[in-house]
Amino acid sequence: FVGVEKNLVGYISAIPDEQLKNTVHLVSLAVKPSHRRKGIGRRLLKALEKDLRYKGVNTLIISLSRNQPKNIMYFQECDFLRECIDDPEFVHMSKCYEYSESGKRRIRLRKLISYIEKLYAGEHLQILESLLNVRKDDKKFARKACDLLFAFQRGGKKKSAERKVADWMEARILNSQDPKKMTPVRLAFEYRHYFHIPRNMDPKLRQIARKVKNKLYIRSIRKRSAEGIINAPTYS
Repeated sequence: FVGVEKNLVGYISAIPDEQLKNTVHLVSLAVKPSHRRKGIGRRLLKALEKDLRYKGVNTLIISLSRNQPKNIMYFQECDFLRECIDDPEFVHMSKCYEYSESGKRRIRLRKLISYIEKLYAGEHLQILESLLNVRKDDKKFARKACDLLFAFQRGGKKKSAERKVADWMEARILNSQDPKKMTPVRLAFEYRHYFHIPRNMDPKLRQIARKVKNKLYIRSIRKRSAEGIINAPTYS
């Protein structure tokens, strides 16, 4: 969709083909008459193509009525080619996309990441750790993969995953014989070692561990105050 001053002036829609793989049908492209000849249609089409190429689509198909020569000429100017199909009512046009080897690898990685988000914790961690080792020079990809390392629950959010890490650390402190030795550094190391998480996740794990330590400290203060061990100051 595209809008001008909160008013809808154009839209584009497409659906995947049910039989052909990596093929999409352009269903409609419309712009209000008062906003035509301003390049809005081409920008909508470019935005759609960018999204399709990001997902690895190979072919974009459109079927136009033979009674609309202007529309046929418009899509020909947008690099669509006619297909040799004998149809008395419609003209079938298509546009194909080519990918370099690096582009194909990026698409495979994107699809793999989207698939990983649906997996359970064990498989999630193993695959992402291997991806981090392969793409450790790509800082942007590494940050994205590290964020996904916290999505342990199926379809869970990042905050809920961080809460799960905090719960694990809290249980570790409470079950320890000497809780004072459970420093944020040690908690981060134990969690990373237990779940085989890469070393570059230590700062985030330490941050969560510090929050857990502060939470338990405040809880102990309140408990001791409620039991009368700590005398609250009195004012005259």
